[in-house]
Amino acid sequence: MAAHETFVAREDGYGLLGLRSVDELVEATFAPELGMLGTSLRCKSVELLHRQRSLVAFATERCLQGIPFLHPWATRLSAFQYPARDRTVNLYSDDPHLLLDENGMPNHGLQVGVHPWEVIEHVAGDEAAVLRALCRWHPQRATFDRFPFAHDVEIVVRLQGRR
Repeated sequence: MAAHETFVAREDGYGLLGLRSVDELVEATFAPELGMLGTSLRCKSVELLHRQRSLVAFATERCLQGIPFLHPWATRLSAFQYPARDRTVNLYSDDPHLLLDENGMPNHGLQVGVHPWEVIEHVAGDEAAVLRALCRWHPQRATFDRFPFAHDVEIVVRLQGRR
């Protein structure tokens, strides 16, 4: 028997992909449909992540919880425009794709829970369990004009031993 395993689950109508050590000391779960949100991290059956709201609330209200992937910026912007390369990018306070902080400024990017990721690999064996997923940021995305730079982002989650 392999020392690690993968699993599939559902919560609030969303598909989840997980990795666990067979001794069940460590388990991690992610939601590719919700921007690769880390929904659970357990050690000895104890949940280590803050999850006070449902996945539906995360998707619709974009309340931060778990391990969110904050993209294309992971902090507050000081204005509704920013310089990048040879241009100025304009943002708008009424944009439903923006998260705003308590002062009404753009915060934590555009990616939170909005864009699904393509799962490339979800495998387990003696040495490790691995989840690899890809987000392609391209001009056909609805939010591309808020960060108009084509790129790919790949996340690799690896559970090896109890780490």
